[in-house]
Amino acid sequence: MFASQKVPFGYDYADKDPNVIGDIDHGTHVAGTIAANSDKIKGIAPEAQLMIMKVFSDGTGSAYDDDILAALDDSVSLGADSINMSLGSGAGFTKIGEEAVKEAYTRVSESGVNLLMAAGNDDNAVVNNTYGTNVPLASNPDNAVVSSPSTFAAGLSVASVENTVYNSPYFKVGDENIPYKNASNTDGDTYDVLDTLDNKEYAYVMVPGIGEEKDYSELDVKDKIAVVQRGTITFTEKARRLHRLI
Repeated sequence: MFASQKVPFGYDYADKDPNVIGDIDHGTHVAGTIAANSDKIKGIAPEAQLMIMKVFSDGTGSAYDDDILAALDDSVSLGADSINMSLGSGAGFTKIGEEAVKEAYTRVSESGVNLLMAAGNDDNAVVNNTYGTNVPLASNPDNAVVSSPSTFAAGLSVASVENTVYNSPYFKVGDENIPYKNASNTDGDTYDVLDTLDNKEYAYVMVPGIGEEKDYSELDVKDKIAVVQRGTITFTEKARRLHRLI
């Protein structure tokens, strides 16, 4: 489907129709980051054209190899300079199970097209480890899970890292700023937990340890904000213990 000079081609390979506007806006976000060109927002390559190759079926979070390979083949045939694949499966392998898949990716690379693939967003390789720390050992500093197909040799795996500046809401405890994350309800909707305090001032008490029963033995936390350190006790259990005390 030809939409405009900016978007000369678009096709939904998963649903076999020209409607590339699905119910998940991740592709739109990535396309805007790359090639947006308006008075309000500009991407990193504002003059670039976009060919939208949708490979995820509406209402799903997965894609099939045959749809992805068809989109890759058309991208090369239509003269794409670069192909951005913002998709992947965590813990990718460097050896591809199917030779035909490997050959397809290799042909894209050998055609001279820049093949860029997302490294993924799968946290790190030691989440839920037996140590209970969710962090790697100093002796084995493996801290990422890279997704396939970005682990294939044919393309360039692209990742991002946090900036040295991290923006976060915070509250003050004495002279110290304590960052926090927004809370969420049972429906998954987020909200600022401080908004529930109605802009009132509350006394606070520093809880020693990580919020075990014994840590509250000599504390009065009623009508106060309890400041508890993180540790092996879950947030839910910390909250339950405090609720029993008040």
